[in-house]
Amino acid sequence: MNTKRNKKIKPFEKEIKNSLDEAIDYIKEPKHIKILKILVVLIVIGLLGFLIYNNILISKEFNYFYDIGGERDTKKPYLIPAKRVSDIIVEEGVNYRNLTGHLVYFDVLVSRGAENINIEARYKENFPEKAKFYIGARDREEWHYKNSKIYDSREYNQTGDWSIAKTGFSIEEDNISIMRGKLILAFNIPYLDQNETEYANYINNYIPIDYINLTIYKPGMIERIKRGESFLEALKGVMN
Repeated sequence: MNTKRNKKIKPFEKEIKNSLDEAIDYIKEPKHIKILKILVVLIVIGLLGFLIYNNILISKEFNYFYDIGGERDTKKPYLIPAKRVSDIIVEEGVNYRNLTGHLVYFDVLVSRGAENINIEARYKENFPEKAKFYIGARDREEWHYKNSKIYDSREYNQTGDWSIAKTGFSIEEDNISIMRGKLILAFNIPYLDQNETEYANYINNYIPIDYINLTIYKPGMIERIKRGESFLEALKGVMN
């Protein structure tokens, strides 16, 4: 019986001895080494806390400004395909490009858990009669867009000046399709489709675009919980 007890006790004695040895080694360590270790632990905890606070707990707004015809646009154009967009034009201190095709695309990064996207674009009114102008957001995996009407010549009096188009989409309610962290959007101007006989004789076959300003809103866990979501619902919403 004593032999069996001794066998059970020995492992515990070994663990206690190891713990004591580690404690003694720690006590014997120079003071600056102890301080350094504590600082490293505090820095790691601080970084983790910041990441959780910044990416999960608080609400955030992401802004992307596309200066069409600006320096970055010259290196990597924001608008595609190139065959439906003019070269850069500079006129009266404004640099811009002309949309010359029916559908012209651009994209934007969308963070996980983002709730909505607002789009603002500065364009010059150069529409013929019966013209319409839409901004669309991709809402399916296949090539399909949810369009928001920006201009209709039957509803607006054209001035020929620069105007600001504003629209937005709810990512969940509008079933917007985010693929590989990006949303594809489109300028949809039907009368620029010269293949359509309805528009074949139109003279004004371009629309100038100066800039695009995109704002994406992501509510954090704190805001979601205040709205009445449970902890798990809020966490899922932030991470999706």
